[in-house]
Amino acid sequence: MQFASRLTTSFEYYLKLRGVTDFETLKQLMVSDKLFQTLDKETAAHINVRQNEKWFKPVELGKECDLYFTSRGGSISSPDKLNSNYCGLICGAEELNSNLRKFWEIEEIGNELPKSKENAICEEHYARTHRRDKTGKYTVTMPFKEHWSCLGNSRDIALNRLASLWTRLSRDQEYLKLYRDFLKEYEDLGHMTEIRESVEPDVTYYMPHHGIYRPQKSTTKLRTVFNASTLTTSGKSLNSIQYNGGVIQNELFTLLVRFRKHIFAFTADIRQMYRRINIDESQRKLQRILWKEDVNKPIKTYQLNTVTYGTVSAPYLAMRTLKQISIDEGKNFPIAASVLCNDFYMDDVLSGANTLEAAKTLQHQLIDILKTAQMSLHKWCGNTSELIPTTENEYDFSSTDEIKTLGIAWKARTDCFTFKVKVEQNAHPTKRSVLSIIARLFDPLGLLGPVITKAKIFMQQLWLLKIDWSERLPEEEACEWQEFVKSLMNLNDINIERCIVIQSAVVTELHGFCDASEKAYGAAIYARTVTAAGEVKVKLVASKSRVSPIKQVIIPRLELCSAVLLTKLMDKVQRALKMDITSVFYWSDSTIVISWMKKESRDLKTFVANRVVVIQECTEINQWHHVPSEQNPADIISRGLDPERIQQSDLWWFGPSFLQERLVNLASDSNDIHNSELYQRELKNNQGDPVSLLMQDIDILPIINGCSSFVKLQRIIAWCVRFKENARNPLQTTTGSLTAPELSASLFCLVRNVQSVYFAKEIQCIKKGQQLHNSSNLLNLSPFLDEKNILRVGGRLRHSNLPAEQKHPMLIPNNNPICDLIINHFHVFYFHTGIEATLANIRTQFWIINGRSTVKRVIAKSLKCLKVSAKGKNQMMADLPSARVNISRVFTKVGLDFCGPFSIKLIPGRVKRVYKCYICIFVCFVVKAIHLEIVNSLSTEAFIGALKRFISRRGRPSDIFSDNGTNFVGANNELLKILKGLFKRESAEKFEDFLASEGIKWHFNPPATPHFGGLWEAGVKSLKGHLKRVVGNTILTHEEFFTIITQVEAVLNSRPLCPLSEDPNDDLALTPAHFLVGTSLTSLPEPHFKETPMNRLSRWELVQKLAQTFWSKWSSDYLNRLQARPKWYKGEKEFKKNKVVLVKGDDNSKLLSWNLAKIIEVHPGKDNITRIVTLKTSKGIYKRPVNKVVKLPFDSN
Repeated sequence: MQFASRLTTSFEYYLKLRGVTDFETLKQLMVSDKLFQTLDKETAAHINVRQNEKWFKPVELGKECDLYFTSRGGSISSPDKLNSNYCGLICGAEELNSNLRKFWEIEEIGNELPKSKENAICEEHYARTHRRDKTGKYTVTMPFKEHWSCLGNSRDIALNRLASLWTRLSRDQEYLKLYRDFLKEYEDLGHMTEIRESVEPDVTYYMPHHGIYRPQKSTTKLRTVFNASTLTTSGKSLNSIQYNGGVIQNELFTLLVRFRKHIFAFTADIRQMYRRINIDESQRKLQRILWKEDVNKPIKTYQLNTVTYGTVSAPYLAMRTLKQISIDEGKNFPIAASVLCNDFYMDDVLSGANTLEAAKTLQHQLIDILKTAQMSLHKWCGNTSELIPTTENEYDFSSTDEIKTLGIAWKARTDCFTFKVKVEQNAHPTKRSVLSIIARLFDPLGLLGPVITKAKIFMQQLWLLKIDWSERLPEEEACEWQEFVKSLMNLNDINIERCIVIQSAVVTELHGFCDASEKAYGAAIYARTVTAAGEVKVKLVASKSRVSPIKQVIIPRLELCSAVLLTKLMDKVQRALKMDITSVFYWSDSTIVISWMKKESRDLKTFVANRVVVIQECTEINQWHHVPSEQNPADIISRGLDPERIQQSDLWWFGPSFLQERLVNLASDSNDIHNSELYQRELKNNQGDPVSLLMQDIDILPIINGCSSFVKLQRIIAWCVRFKENARNPLQTTTGSLTAPELSASLFCLVRNVQSVYFAKEIQCIKKGQQLHNSSNLLNLSPFLDEKNILRVGGRLRHSNLPAEQKHPMLIPNNNPICDLIINHFHVFYFHTGIEATLANIRTQFWIINGRSTVKRVIAKSLKCLKVSAKGKNQMMADLPSARVNISRVFTKVGLDFCGPFSIKLIPGRVKRVYKCYICIFVCFVVKAIHLEIVNSLSTEAFIGALKRFISRRGRPSDIFSDNGTNFVGANNELLKILKGLFKRESAEKFEDFLASEGIKWHFNPPATPHFGGLWEAGVKSLKGHLKRVVGNTILTHEEFFTIITQVEAVLNSRPLCPLSEDPNDDLALTPAHFLVGTSLTSLPEPHFKETPMNRLSRWELVQKLAQTFWSKWSSDYLNRLQARPKWYKGEKEFKKNKVVLVKGDDNSKLLSWNLAKIIEVHPGKDNITRIVTLKTSKGIYKRPVNKVVKLPFDSN
């Protein structure tokens, strides 16, 4: 069984399951793809849903629609007509997979593959079985792997598909008309014949058919497809028992390159190419279809008489017939015969000539040679109106519209190639969407090579991030990609001249350039033509690029890879052009690579030797020349270029300026490079310093990357040195522990290898006695080479009394992993010193470029230092909950907390026995009113007593919010029992109604989040402030303490929320007490005077009016004061699942014992900001706020 990740309209498989009775099982299938069972609306429109089949159960495939298990084409009969149940499932390849495969096929430089045994069988079969009738028309037979007698019944499936097709046709009359006209024309032309016999042959094959309807197209809106891959009851299809014949036409790259050499060019295609070739009558029974002209008319059987689109051998039979025409008619039409074999891609021809007369002659020959086989050309297009036949009315040369030529847009009037880029911006790009856009960049010739390189480099970066296909890109990468996608629209403004040669050229040269960078390498080829008058024309022909391997490779080796790429590309371009080339030139800016080419491969090490052999077999060494880097156009493709900049790059489109001159100056190459260490390393039997030659850069750099300790790295190299010496002198082996000289030698080996890669230019200048370049970052350090070829700082301390190693420390690049290992070693060895102390200790032995910033970066990643200094960060303060901003009865929604303990005594006087008590504080969410209750302990029973007193005096609250304390959890568990006890005499039904309508809901804040309860924490703070000032250290009796508490409660409830009016003479302010008793609890009673006369208001109406005034003021003034956030204005980036973080402890004395944890779940709030995460530690699973979580300073994957 095969399941597709997404269902699309490009169906390839029909899966039939027998005996399916339990559809619930299918719902529970576990699949690896997270996007499995998703269905887009476009695809859903093509799926036939049979709702009248009661025995089918719906299975949800996506958020947008439901699908019954009857897929497109296959209507399933009712169960009483079948002995077993059938389930049809169509699996289709995603468009992304198709685009991606096409992208990499275009990017690859294909080689001519040797003919396989199957190709030879097909060739022999065609030569033996094809024939021509009196009219010249060809008749062919399909090549079979096995006899068609193995095919089973296919008529039932074709009937079901026809029913599904008519369901679709009946909904669109325009679609129906086009479909009906197409099949009528098919029959009128004799391409299919109705079968009237009542007796079926022993073996037949019925092909289901459907239409690809594209109403937006101006020419062919409907294309009918015959499906010869539909399985019969034997499990085999017509396509599965055929040979495909292989590919015998030239590939896209070859045709397009050759198309560019013609000064006068034209395109056309063969009208109904497949249908101009007959199938042998003995095989026509295998090409049967079912059709009816109207939904109510009877179904008729037809057989297709010609080569049919949809059969696997059709492309081979069509192309092989064109080749046969050239063989049979080549003597009469020699020019056209060559074009039939070389310039056709299926039914499309791209050809031309260097003169108008030759182009017209070629056209006439093509028309005549195809006419001998009853074929004709149409849809003519040319770069001059004289190449459009007078009978052609399908193309208006005055039109500026471009013609699609094998996927590339060609503006024939201006004779230019253009690119049409339509890319939709994605607000949240993923790796899948990035790859989808890259795969749609169709550029077979590599004319936009630098842009393609930029995209490939970005894709490699995503691979290194190790993110999932559907995971959003990190913010930095997402912004970079969105900018790149936005700039892709600039490609629509690029017009590239098709023709690469100049008329009347006497010199035609090909110039190939190659180059490499750390990220990619590439090659570009230019055609240079010169007339007798000295007029020069240089045009870009083609280019190719490759991203550098993830495993680090030194630049000279990448340069060599680019030279191999250029060699293969040049060979392919030369074979494609098929024209007289005066000279071929190869250019590289690497003198090391050119020097390697001059050596015999047997003198080189394996990696270099294998590639040099390829170059030497295809080129001559005198064809290779050195070009300065600034004049090398391949430098652009090796680094990539943004779309908005490529259009203005003359170096890319026209090559270096010296190619525009009448004579190209070929400078002699220097032989000084033979003394380079990078050159010498790739030579066999090199007698240099054994320690420096111990490890090549390609080997030693991965060792550095794989080590987490500088001491470990140094000892590994030391053991390798000893092993080599022992192998070289087996009679004098060294054993035992490593010695100090061996460790010193390994250190020098490490430093020397790293310096030779990162300071190669500086070392070369010093060896030659030259001054360093002004751009060198070592210029101010006056570097020199010591007796061990170690690059050291010269500096200004030569006459000091410091040790020599400290006066002249070894230079270390700051962008190599060894730099981080050295810094970590000194930082840990000296007990985690700070930046300045660590840097000072390092400089006693090493000098790191940009040392201070580099040390700061590395120390910031120290986990132990992070535990001491790291601070958690709060997210942006959340919006106020609805309970705080909507009008409700006072104390309907309350926050609750405990504070204490406080010391009290039972009786006044001097007593020794002192008791502890606590205060339970209730805070109203709406008006911040406070209610205080004294409890004797933090137990559940004491709290429930306080809650009962609160309910009796303030009314029953609907919601209580509190911290996640043990006492509150216990109270919540006991609450329903208490309520049931209060109403145990009521009936069960009435009691359930009470719980549903008036029961108290308890809400707990997440653990360790006291800042989530800021409302009641502020009340506790105010309460303690008053008690400290009033009570101090005095021990009160219970009665005295209760009195004080009630007075403090009155004071807290009299705090102003906002002014009651805008009158400056009115000092009355709105307080929580106004909502409790109508005035402040600490003010004297005052009469109220309102505009409405007293005699018109009853006393109750007056009280109601006062209350409404308070609520109105609360809504208009107090709420607006809560608008601004008092703190936590900014938030952290989103916390992602599966990230490892540091969890802050509750006790500052345990800084170094903070635990590492993995985020296994995030809990975003209503504003989609995550403030709570679920963590998994070695001790269990916890919920914690993000301010208790510290991100690690390095990648935690």
